[in-house]
Amino acid sequence: ILFYGRGKCSTCHNGPYFTDFQFHAVAFPQAGFGKNGFGVDEGRYNVTHNPFDRFLFRTPPLFNVTKTAPYSHSGSVARLEDAIIAHFDPLRFADPGKMTLRERADLLERLGPASREPLPASLSDDEVRAIAAFLAMLDFEKNLGPHR
Repeated sequence: ILFYGRGKCSTCHNGPYFTDFQFHAVAFPQAGFGKNGFGVDEGRYNVTHNPFDRFLFRTPPLFNVTKTAPYSHSGSVARLEDAIIAHFDPLRFADPGKMTLRERADLLERLGPASREPLPASLSDDEVRAIAAFLAMLDFEKNLGPHR
């Protein structure tokens, strides 16, 4: 109920593959050099050069999501629960006192596009765990046919 209701997960993670295959913004932290090589991955903008596409990334399918860590476009989030939290509380894991000026400016830039998304309600840690448990039910093993 949380996935389809207050969590608003199904707004983007819908359909038979639990994805709309569209581009959306979540203020995930950046890890690594990014596509442009300067430590800022600007997402869809790197292809279209349309300023409105800055920090937009394709919604990933959720099948086997518990087996695909780390999460986010850059793999900067280790736990599934933290990836869920980043959708509605991206500042929970930010420590501005330990960030460089560039990192703080980058976070501020990511928050703008992310704020235009249909944000879920604030979820408790128990509700986040419940959504993660629901997502674990989407796991499956590839059927390799009869055992020989």
